[in-house]
Order: sequence, then C-alpha cells, then structure tokens
Amino acid sequence: MRVSSAGIRLATIGDMRHLLGVTLIASALTLSACGGTPADIRARIKTFQDHATAGRLDEILREYTPGQSDFDKYMQRRRELGRMIHSSEAKTETVTWNGVTLVTVHHNTEFERGHAVEMFQVRIDGSGTRITTFNYNAGKKMWCPMLSLLASSQCSIEDAPKPTPAASRSS
Repeated sequence: MRVSSAGIRLATIGDMRHLLGVTLIASALTLSACGGTPADIRARIKTFQDHATAGRLDEILREYTPGQSDFDKYMQRRRELGRMIHSSEAKTETVTWNGVTLVTVHHNTEFERGHAVEMFQVRIDGSGTRITTFNYNAGKKMWCPMLSLLASSQCSIEDAPKPTPAASRSS
C-alpha cells in the first residue's frame, strides 16, 4: 500500500487487478444466475435479426417494447437494405449495478444492399434476459483496432464500403 503526502491511500496495480478480478467474477455470476449467458444473448440477437429481416415485427414486439413511435417505418428502412448476408460482433460492453446487468452489443451487419452498425442493449435481471434497446446506423461500419480490448473508446463508426454485386448474390 502506498500513502500520499496528504495521508490518502493510493491504489496499487495489485489493488486494481484484484478489483478487476472481483468485478469480472461478480458480473459472470450475475449473468449466469439470471440466464444471461453469452450464448443466450447471442441467440436473442440472432432471433431478433432473423425476425427483422423476415419482416415479422409481431414476433419482435412480443418481447421488445420499441423506443421509436414509428417502429414499423424504422424497421421498414432496415428491410430495404435487403437480405442479411453476415453479421459479426464488433464490440461488447457490460455494466452491472444493483443486480441489473446491461450488455451493449454492436454488430457489423452486411446486407444485400449495404452495411449497418446494429446496436442491441440486453437487460439481465431477476425477471430474465431481454433486449431493451435496438438501433441501427445504415451505411456505416464499426472499426475497432486490436487494442480496443484495453480502451473501447478507440472504436469508431465510419462509412462502410459499398456492396459488391458478388456479395449481394452470395448466401
């Protein structure tokens, strides 16, 4: 332990490692206790994307209350991007507070007629796991350098490359 000249205890690297370890263990226990495993979260996001691509908004609305008053029009614009070709996780952030865990997952999604960054916020609490927020940014892609594992603020959202004719024919 180090003490400053004013008598204030200063955290050491060992203290910070311990705190990080305790935080990670607590987050993992909270996620698993409430059924919010990474596989559960991925499955919910995949189901949401599949329903959205197929235009099955009634399926989405059974579990999700949209923040947009014009959700139908909002999702119609997403469907105009065409069939989803590929989606991959670009960045994930987790915050746990008072028994509630919020997991924010950003996906780079490629469609027949363009790209979009899709953002899902999943809430995990005593009542279960559910998507509470969905947003997309058409024509964009999230770029995260490898060092973003240490500092997530290094990720940026930029214009995505235009789709190639070959990409729109592949499955």
